[in-house]
Amino acid sequence: MSYGPSVPPRGNLMVSLACVWKTDTSVLFGVEEHEGIFVFENVAKNQHYVWKHYLLAWAVGDRVTCRRQRDRSTITTNPKNIASSRYFYELAEFSDLELQYLDNVAKRSRTELGRKVNGNFVDMFTVTTKLRRLVASLPPRDDETRAQTEELLRNAERGLGESWHVLIEHKGTPYLDRLRTGDASFWTDADEAIDFCFFLGAQFTRTARMSKAVRTVELPLGLDLARLWPLESHMWGTEIGAGFMQNRATTQATILTNETSVPFITGDQPIINLRPQADPKSVFYYPITPKIALRLTIAEPGCSVSTETVSQFEAERLNHQMFEWSDDQIYGVDGDYLEAMTNLPKTERFYADC
Repeated sequence: MSYGPSVPPRGNLMVSLACVWKTDTSVLFGVEEHEGIFVFENVAKNQHYVWKHYLLAWAVGDRVTCRRQRDRSTITTNPKNIASSRYFYELAEFSDLELQYLDNVAKRSRTELGRKVNGNFVDMFTVTTKLRRLVASLPPRDDETRAQTEELLRNAERGLGESWHVLIEHKGTPYLDRLRTGDASFWTDADEAIDFCFFLGAQFTRTARMSKAVRTVELPLGLDLARLWPLESHMWGTEIGAGFMQNRATTQATILTNETSVPFITGDQPIINLRPQADPKSVFYYPITPKIALRLTIAEPGCSVSTETVSQFEAERLNHQMFEWSDDQIYGVDGDYLEAMTNLPKTERFYADC
């Protein structure tokens, strides 16, 4: 069981800063404690909040059809151009109050492992804030040194979150590939399931929809959750992943096969809870391809895997719920169908149960 950021990815930001400042690494910042922070060069500006490899299942050739709701347009494009935003995972420079808040969130995890993992997230994603403060306290340097320092720190703030999701995607690739063949047998093996559970948690919280939803949450003392979410989302993803793992013994994994004329669609919130108000019996839905989806039903007796064939009505219902959960974009193989879906009210309920 290897999941969780015990140390950040390899590379060393402190060593690079030390070279710029021509000083010992220990002067810059506890390198023994924080060894391994990435040095980022050529950070991707266009950062995906839905995994590009995942979206390729809806590609015809190398192009995916996307319906954008805000400008009411349908495009067919390379998946690198959708479900993404400029420096989406960029970290803020945190204040003392924000650092204290993040430490408190990490300590409120339900398990000792969760507290440790989330504490590691705080250490990893606030190191640039602490380095900025330390550099500011050192004697002034020339303009070139200051510019090089700013570039190193700025690139780290822009690249840390993206790189962490790349690592999670790497762990998730074998599971997604198996699901695309209709194989969810790994669900009954605890050693295999753990990485998949945390992968699911990360895909649930990383999206633009979740980022925008938290902006409506009011925090005490004037804290702005929009500034904190690029870090806090990792902690909540861990909590959700731990919840999947904790409930796995009473969760049924069902492969839904769709042979109807209405293929499954997906959206910019690709994992959804079909019963968000029905805790503890939640039902999570994750379309995998136009023909295959995964449903996780929590609070069922035993840990099991089954297969179920959906009707056209069920496919329509699930597609509408993907649309309902979406922020702006839905994806599929039929642009006319996507346009027709977005002409429906998002709040329409043409089904009685999930």
